[in-house]
Amino acid sequence: MGDRALLRGSRIITIVVGLTGFIIALTSDKLIFSMVSYAWAGLGSSFGPAVLLLLTWKKVTWQGVIAGMVTGFTSTVIWSELPALDAQISVRFVSWVLAILAVWIVSRLTCSNSRKTR
Repeated sequence: MGDRALLRGSRIITIVVGLTGFIIALTSDKLIFSMVSYAWAGLGSSFGPAVLLLLTWKKVTWQGVIAGMVTGFTSTVIWSELPALDAQISVRFVSWVLAILAVWIVSRLTCSNSRKTR
């Protein structure tokens, strides 16, 4: 693929993404802030607890990290769709706690005996 074709393709993709965002902003009944907040809650609860535990706990396993990422994202999506629960406790707090628990529990269950003795 030549430089001109690559430049043309990236310009087309930029225009399409920009127009898509513009259309979503015009047609959505939610504020942009609430959509961005929802997206960051999902990203933060997916990656935040896993990275935090990877940096502070030596017994984290890759299975625990995957479980925490899936749990954080899933709990954000489910909790956000239940307004009665979200009004009581913020989705950001609940999804972090659930993701940390998932990483901890799955890492404890999948940690090999040789790693436990270190």
